[in-house]
Amino acid sequence: MRRLTMLRISPLIWISPLLVWPAWMFVTSMASLQLDPYPLTLTAAGTAALLIVAPVCAAGGAWEGGRLRRAGWFTLPHVRTPLTVAITALLPTLLVGSLITFGIIGIRLVIGGVLLPDIRMIITTLVILTTHTLLGFAIGVRMPVVVSVPLVFLVDFFALGLPLTLDPLWLRHLTGIWPSCCLIGADLAPAALLGALVFTGGLAVTAGLLLHPHLTAFRLALALLPAIIGAGAGVQFVRGFGPDPTIARDPALLVCSTGQPRVCVWPEHQPRLEEVAAIAASAGAAWQQAGIAVPDEFSEGQPGSPTVRGFGFSMRSDHYTILNALAYSLLPPWPECAFSGISPYLGAPAEGYVLAWLNTIAGMPPEQLAGRFSPDQLQVVATVRALPLERQQAWLERNLVALEQCNIPPQLEPAL
Repeated sequence: MRRLTMLRISPLIWISPLLVWPAWMFVTSMASLQLDPYPLTLTAAGTAALLIVAPVCAAGGAWEGGRLRRAGWFTLPHVRTPLTVAITALLPTLLVGSLITFGIIGIRLVIGGVLLPDIRMIITTLVILTTHTLLGFAIGVRMPVVVSVPLVFLVDFFALGLPLTLDPLWLRHLTGIWPSCCLIGADLAPAALLGALVFTGGLAVTAGLLLHPHLTAFRLALALLPAIIGAGAGVQFVRGFGPDPTIARDPALLVCSTGQPRVCVWPEHQPRLEEVAAIAASAGAAWQQAGIAVPDEFSEGQPGSPTVRGFGFSMRSDHYTILNALAYSLLPPWPECAFSGISPYLGAPAEGYVLAWLNTIAGMPPEQLAGRFSPDQLQVVATVRALPLERQQAWLERNLVALEQCNIPPQLEPAL
């Protein structure tokens, strides 16, 4: 069949304008707010389009399979293998699905200020789209088109979307669609990528085996075996992950300033490195004058020593949001009781008071403080600031101890 004829009779060509809008709405509604030009985050957000595009392409594949079924192709002698015929017939469907999906990914990248996507996500997206379309075709050659097309669409739609709402959370990672991955300090876990590809690969092999022209009950059972094995192997890769299949990003990618304290940021934040370093230097000098120990380094990576404090910001963070993030990094980490719930965490209320005091010391203006802290917190901080420096340091020390312990109550009101 001529290529132009294939394009003309493909239903995906005619409905593609109607497919773009719902796919884009899925992307904008499901993807988390992207504030940084991180290629992995923006590419992953764009792949949410697969939740609409893949089921439609699978249904289009079922329609193409039904067309060949009605033509009696599988009952006639032929030279080409069934898989070759399937791929040839599915080219228009795959072309439309790829253009829509990658077009939406491209728009997300341009909006985020990124030119090149994450190649791992692109390959995974192409594998998923091809596999689901081929599986739809394989079902279409076995069922009447009035049954196969709606059945394939509904089953595929729920198979991709339903795991996002179910427990265990790692179940969603088998689909290979991670619209909320990943924060700038995280990277996609290789195990999750392998799990999704192994599972999808099992489905692809099953789809190929279902194309056998003489499908007996034994061959049907044999065809389903790769999908079952792929699912079992994929589960072993992804089980144990939370809502996002991430690992810590390589700290060797951090870009650091040369001043004191040293400031290290991810490459995507390098345009603001000098600005953040200046904020850290100014705040650090004020904190040192107040007797507060300032770390040698503020880093967006995971702290590797007591002299390094972790903080974070986005390209849209203003001056005082960055200052507040640096101040927050000076607080001790929460103790285990804050997460386990076994014993009460008495020091929790002190966090806002101590943070407000640190921001006040660093020079945050009153209008900014009022937008971040309650009037009660600011009133207590004003009372503390009126005390001699030694009394302020004693108040701070008592509340820092309460923050890092479980059974020590804070002393919010300064002792008279």
